[in-house]
Amino acid sequence: MLGARVLRHGLTGTLLVLVLGACGQGGLHHTASEPSVPRPHRHTAVAGEGSRKANLLLRRVVSAANPDLVSVSIGPPPTDATGVAPTALWLYAVRSPNESVVEAVHDRWDALTIAGAYRDQCSTSPDTCVVGVTVETASGLESGDSASVIDLVSVPPASAPPAELAAAITSRAENLGLTDVSVQMLSDDGPVAEVTAATSEPATFVPSFRQSAVFDGLGLAGGWIDVRDSTGNAILAEGLAFRINQGVYWADPAYAQSSVLAEGPPASS
Repeated sequence: MLGARVLRHGLTGTLLVLVLGACGQGGLHHTASEPSVPRPHRHTAVAGEGSRKANLLLRRVVSAANPDLVSVSIGPPPTDATGVAPTALWLYAVRSPNESVVEAVHDRWDALTIAGAYRDQCSTSPDTCVVGVTVETASGLESGDSASVIDLVSVPPASAPPAELAAAITSRAENLGLTDVSVQMLSDDGPVAEVTAATSEPATFVPSFRQSAVFDGLGLAGGWIDVRDSTGNAILAEGLAFRINQGVYWADPAYAQSSVLAEGPPASS
């Protein structure tokens, strides 16, 4: 299985960097599906020490992803990156400090999807390719940030139009017992889904949630899900970057169980 070789991280508690592998309650469901909705324009600085070709490609990828990051750049690999040529290129994403835990997880996911899109497009020009990604704040790695080697994974492209993908994701979320499900299919480089949903039974939902259960097998480039309790408090967030077989996951420790939050690939269903 291809996946991440994590070099450094600041993992504590219930926030994990994932290497991906390939039941709920009934009730009334309100669903809003919004295919191909562009994100509000954001301002992410793009710079680096890559070639002109590499930097131009990075600008195109970042413009398409439109992330809420401070900056994205290309440079040499970290000094502690073992098994990586010193002349190799590395992608660095700097996120905002002092964010909420869900905002921080979302920024890490943005960085991984950018790395996946860039890695996918640079495969036709190996001299521009990156071999790893670091997600951190301007002051360095904080809890949940990471530096990892990445491999490109072949993901069969989605054949369904955005509206059908949104409907399939909605159905899966509702089958997990989630309510107030909203799906946005973003106009990114490849289909990317962002989902928000709620549950009235977080103590049951969080321990039983299977990583990537909402997005597996749909041909997505990326998937994000943010689950809240009935009062609007965040209880679970997951972001997946399928092109590089990586993801991030956080759950409220009040509901999480250690058996669910073990680092590594989730069990296949």
